[in-house]
Amino acid sequence: MQQKKHEVQHASTEGELAAAGSHALSQAEVAQAASELKAFKALETRGSRKRRVTRVKLIVIIASALILVVGGFFLLRNLLMPPAEVATSSTEPVVRGTFSEVIDSAGSLAAREQVTITSEIDGTVAEVRVNEGDSVTAGQVLFTIDNPELDQQIAVAQRGVDGAYISYNGSIADRDNANAQRDAAYQAYLDAQTAANAAPTPSAPGAEDTTLVSPEQAWEAYLAAQAQASGAQTQVNQVELQVKDAEATLAQAKEAASKRTIVSPIAGQVVVSNIERGARLSTLASGGKPPIQIADMSSMLVSVPINEIDILKLEVDQTAEVTFDAIAGYSATATVRTVATSPSGSGDSSTGGGGGGGVVSYQATLLIEDPDPRLKIGMSANATIRIKTFTDVLLVSALALQEDGTEKSVTILEEDGSTRTVPVAVLARNERQIVVEGALKEGDELVLGSGAPSDASTTTAADAMAILG
Repeated sequence: MQQKKHEVQHASTEGELAAAGSHALSQAEVAQAASELKAFKALETRGSRKRRVTRVKLIVIIASALILVVGGFFLLRNLLMPPAEVATSSTEPVVRGTFSEVIDSAGSLAAREQVTITSEIDGTVAEVRVNEGDSVTAGQVLFTIDNPELDQQIAVAQRGVDGAYISYNGSIADRDNANAQRDAAYQAYLDAQTAANAAPTPSAPGAEDTTLVSPEQAWEAYLAAQAQASGAQTQVNQVELQVKDAEATLAQAKEAASKRTIVSPIAGQVVVSNIERGARLSTLASGGKPPIQIADMSSMLVSVPINEIDILKLEVDQTAEVTFDAIAGYSATATVRTVATSPSGSGDSSTGGGGGGGVVSYQATLLIEDPDPRLKIGMSANATIRIKTFTDVLLVSALALQEDGTEKSVTILEEDGSTRTVPVAVLARNERQIVVEGALKEGDELVLGSGAPSDASTTTAADAMAILG
């Protein structure tokens, strides 16, 4: 409209100029009129352009603000209400094969037998014959102890034995002499009795009596000699006891002295050595440090916690595979050696002993025969214990199983795209596969589940507006 107005004005002016020309306007007047017309048009163009630029700027600002508001809204909505993942229907076939039901647990490695070598006597270490890491045999000398007091005790005990034997020999001689005197007195009695029987009866008063000792006197003498012989034998018996006591004291002193030489009771490896020459054993003991420890590492044990559900499946002689964090690529075959009947404490899901909530765990011990020489006491061990093996069974993906209380089923995808649900019985399972029985066969395609939605997707638009305030 405005442009048409300008065109009309322009046509009118030109008409006026033409009319003026017809009235023979001067050239100067015509030039002045043309100049004024040009200035008017330039002024009009600048005003229109300024208004257009202002309008464009305003439109851009409004559009940018709208874009920011709309974009911010959708960004905030996506943060608070992330779009649900598009469920894609995937399948996995039923396969036939072998399945092993296992229990996984973690524990630590120990020697089959480990003994701490201590000394029954005190003293200073005289000599150390082994070092940590050495292999030893049963009866091998490990170290010796210097204790001069034991030698003194042996010397005193030996003198006691020698004195007891002197007394014993003297009492034996006294007894033998008393026995001889007793025997002589008895013979004298017999002689007196014989003489008395053979002597004639005196014929007249005052006749001479030729019997020197009467049988009665001889018998009294014999009884006295017999009492002395009995006393001598009693003395011998007493001295014999003294000899035995002295010999026992000497044997004890020698035994104590023999304990100054410490030997290994088993064959194995020196795993701890805290002694050095000149060290006082009592000082070492007060510090709580064992002098030496020997471990029989010809076979090793793994102690693992088993939760109260799985412990019922565990039996002695079941096999297991054991791996170690410190030795990559190495696994050892083990057998279940012992299964505890009393709990060892609450379980820990990180060690296979059960989860939180006070699940009780029991200790099981696995035996590794002929272990790798690189294994060390205390290493972390991961055990997979085989509970039962199923052969020639149907195996399905754990994601294919649908559970509704005690009812379990799978969904088969038919070739025409239709599906049908089949109830199944679960024989065994792990995190990846399940052993099932039911009306399905090898090769059937099973629909895999997509899982439950995340709790984070429950935020509503009203919640988002409330957050924005």
